[in-house]
Amino acid sequence: DAWLDCCKVKNMLDHSIDTGLFEPLIVVFPTFYKEKISRIGKADPASERFNTQFFQKELAEELIPAVESRFNTYARSVTPAGLKESRKHRAFGGFSMGGCTTWYALIHNMDVIASFLPLSGDCWAIESLGGGSRTRETADYIRDAILRSGYGPGDYKVYAATGSEDLANTALTPLIRELQTREDIFTYSDDFSAGNLHFFVEEAQKHEYEAVMQYAYNYLPYLFRD
Repeated sequence: DAWLDCCKVKNMLDHSIDTGLFEPLIVVFPTFYKEKISRIGKADPASERFNTQFFQKELAEELIPAVESRFNTYARSVTPAGLKESRKHRAFGGFSMGGCTTWYALIHNMDVIASFLPLSGDCWAIESLGGGSRTRETADYIRDAILRSGYGPGDYKVYAATGSEDLANTALTPLIRELQTREDIFTYSDDFSAGNLHFFVEEAQKHEYEAVMQYAYNYLPYLFRD
């Protein structure tokens, strides 16, 4: 409900499909990591970090099969083998803690997802806000997870974005710069149609839904293109 309540993302998607900017696609907005009342309360990094990790099992074993068994998708079956076969037709992205959740999806669910869009959120695999506080260790953790997955650079893509005045910028930018040096897993390019790691910083943008909707709009035409 957060994305749908806080910006005109549905209008953007409908308009982009209607005008041929990208092909029709199914977009699912799961709500999982905060109860309604706590979304307006004080953030609790420890519980949020736990919930983003806990969600990964539900994502792969329940949510994706539920959607793809109901709608017409590229998956010939919703078995693990069927979802793995169709992984390049599947992406995961999110804003803020959703961005953090996206890094966990890359670490835990590369067998069923090939494209990842962490928007204004860094990786908390080592610790909360670890992309900024323990940048090198966090980058190594991501690298090790990708190498364990057995997939090569042509099998996955990461598009990260934030704003120059976004509170997430101080952690996300160092993390991406560090990942750029891991050339065995990433080929960085400012051209969204080349390489498998992309990063965009919008001048003067803050930690707001309208901003990340724009980040998604910029990248969606390239999302499922080889």
